[in-house]
Amino acid sequence: MEDFNSRIKEHLLALFDTNTDLHLLNQKKQFQNEGKRKAEYIVKNLMLRQERNEIDISKLAYISIGGADGSEIIHILKTTPVKIGLLFE
Repeated sequence: MEDFNSRIKEHLLALFDTNTDLHLLNQKKQFQNEGKRKAEYIVKNLMLRQERNEIDISKLAYISIGGADGSEIIHILKTTPVKIGLLFE
């Protein structure tokens, strides 16, 4: 429980810290490759379904909710026939 409490305290202090940019940079580094990693699972699934003629990927749009650095949606747009992407942060 102590670890949980200290993490909450750290986040609350960061809200009022004038040096929050450093905190945000550290947080961004933690999740930097996470979007691409998640996107690889999605790409595999989409390609498999297209091979089975279940879908036509070129007619899809990709919506990313909470995709912070955009790495997930960028990977999808670069590696599939999907041409439209929306990122909501």
